[in-house]
Amino acid sequence: MIKTLLNKLAIPYKNLDLYELALTHASYRVNHALSGNYEKLEFLGDASLDLIVGELCYKFRPELDQGGLTKLRSALVKKESLIQRAEELNLEKYLKVGPGMELNHEKIPARILEDVFEAFIGAMYLDLGFNFTESFLSKIFLTKIIHYSIEDVSDYKSRLQEEIQSMYRKTVIYQLVSSSGPAHDPIFEVEVLFDGMVLGKGKGKSKKEAEQNAAKDALGKRAK
Repeated sequence: MIKTLLNKLAIPYKNLDLYELALTHASYRVNHALSGNYEKLEFLGDASLDLIVGELCYKFRPELDQGGLTKLRSALVKKESLIQRAEELNLEKYLKVGPGMELNHEKIPARILEDVFEAFIGAMYLDLGFNFTESFLSKIFLTKIIHYSIEDVSDYKSRLQEEIQSMYRKTVIYQLVSSSGPAHDPIFEVEVLFDGMVLGKGKGKSKKEAEQNAAKDALGKRAK
């Protein structure tokens, strides 16, 4: 069964057992008296993803500084992203689980799909080495790396808070100024304040977006 997956993904495996292990949940091991599961491979895969995706970000987004590269890599290897990658590879169809867990997308916890993807990459790294794993991950992530807007991965609120706290050890406050437009397409305007002083203003289609834009405005003004 695992061979079918590996052939579909054009993975020239050497040690099939590693991939079997990567797709074996602890609940299955208990019921079948097996001695291993994917947890140790998950550890290795996590480290491999950080290194290889980080290297790809460095190579293909040379305009980003250290902070931008860190945010981009974090966005690509965060839980939600890895769950999507596991789904794209259909890993859940090959996952061995115990009888208490239904083998379908709706009932497999999302965190397990994240873990399985990391374990699968860990198995690949052990079996085929760095170069093949880098090539495989490049096919998965490269388009996303090239087209990711840094605006999408920038948390301006966190950056502003870090700057303010490093200088004053106090926090900023976000205040809704106004909301306008129809219920299905509202516009919110928010101010970010520190000690009663307006640092920046922002608008957005949600309060969260308006707050991020207010923080971005404040950071821009502080940089001048």
